[in-house]
Amino acid sequence: MENIDQKSYWDDTASHKWIKEYDSIKFRLKEVTEHFFKFLPKLDNLKILDVGCGTGETLSYLSRILDKNSKITAIDISQSMIEFAQNKLAKQLNFTQYAFIVDDAQTYTFNKNYYDLLISRFGMMFFSNPLLAFKNLYSSLKKGGEIFFCTWSGIKENDFFGIPLITLSNFLNISIPNFDDQPGPISLSKPSLIKSLLKNSGFIDTKVVTKKVNLVGLENIDQQLFILLNIGPAGRLFKEYKLDQNKKKISILKEQLKKNLKNKIHKDELVLTSNVHFIHAKK
Repeated sequence: MENIDQKSYWDDTASHKWIKEYDSIKFRLKEVTEHFFKFLPKLDNLKILDVGCGTGETLSYLSRILDKNSKITAIDISQSMIEFAQNKLAKQLNFTQYAFIVDDAQTYTFNKNYYDLLISRFGMMFFSNPLLAFKNLYSSLKKGGEIFFCTWSGIKENDFFGIPLITLSNFLNISIPNFDDQPGPISLSKPSLIKSLLKNSGFIDTKVVTKKVNLVGLENIDQQLFILLNIGPAGRLFKEYKLDQNKKKISILKEQLKKNLKNKIHKDELVLTSNVHFIHAKK
């Protein structure tokens, strides 16, 4: 397993946040999920691989539209997130159509030329070596098979990550960090990079469609402010500078973030927008 740092990050830090805030994140990403599944082909007698399945929201969605002959393999680097997904899906009548792998999709030895369809909702951005990862995934796909995944845009086109990160950077009096060149939610924010990686991995007919989506929170404003400071690039700084241990600084930060979000709050509802890239390619 090459992604040692990512495994440690997701098992020790991030997975607990995502599991705790599962309902919140599911609600906030509802529009993204709906767009994502509009891109997929008809699921008829397919072998499907869900890469970076996380807490299993795409798996839950698939369970409602899956035909009885299709099979899904879900892989994630985090043991706790896989277990959460398994427990959530265990009561589904088609649970026997699912298989789960705790490992790094970048280096895991998949069956060659096996899957008809590879999917991932925000699970492709965390590889330490993206080219190696896409080559490995390519080899698992049948000739004529398809890959569908989505990634976040850059900070400037992303209220969800951008506004909290800018707020936190100003508070710390530091330059806004560049997270484009390291594993994380912004690492595949450039369509040119995505196309290059897929081409160099062997994929053909790559298409990138960028859509602006609304991200609407489920909780009250105060709770959402805290979540925004704990998720994504801002969450890294929040933890790195030990701000999570200082109630006074948290209070000041939340007030500053609320001020920076004032144009996004409508009738006590926080509506953030983000550009999301929806990618399709073939083998």
